[in-house]
Amino acid sequence: WREEWGEQLVGRVEPAVFVLDIHDKRVRRVPGLAEHGVAASGPVWAPVDSNSPDSADSDALVCPVWRSNIDNFDNTSRRLGLVFCFNRPSAAYLAHVPLDPTSAPKFPPILLTRSTRSATWPRFTPGGDTLVWFSHERAVESGAHFATV
Repeated sequence: WREEWGEQLVGRVEPAVFVLDIHDKRVRRVPGLAEHGVAASGPVWAPVDSNSPDSADSDALVCPVWRSNIDNFDNTSRRLGLVFCFNRPSAAYLAHVPLDPTSAPKFPPILLTRSTRSATWPRFTPGGDTLVWFSHERAVESGAHFATV
């Protein structure tokens, strides 16, 4: 028996983030995100670093990770659903994805959202200078199932 996410995600045991390089047709898992939680999904490429003029492509992702330490549900299974359970704590992380698949990441995933217990669907503004996300913090605090933002 393996615990599942339930709801509409039966059979999906370990949601993870992968990158497909369309030039060399390689797929690789983004390392380090699972160490901070039980699932990661919904990544968005970070803007290209303006201090690095050599690169035209971004080598970093921002990704929500659903936390494994569910402090608002001490007696509950770690895998509350992800479709209707907005009360699961989550956080946004910055992860380095080397453009060269033989290289190691420059840094481990970095927690970006220390000030909130809920960060999902991250997006950058068109200028790339501001990161925004949805938060279900009130649902996380109250424990309400299928609660609003």
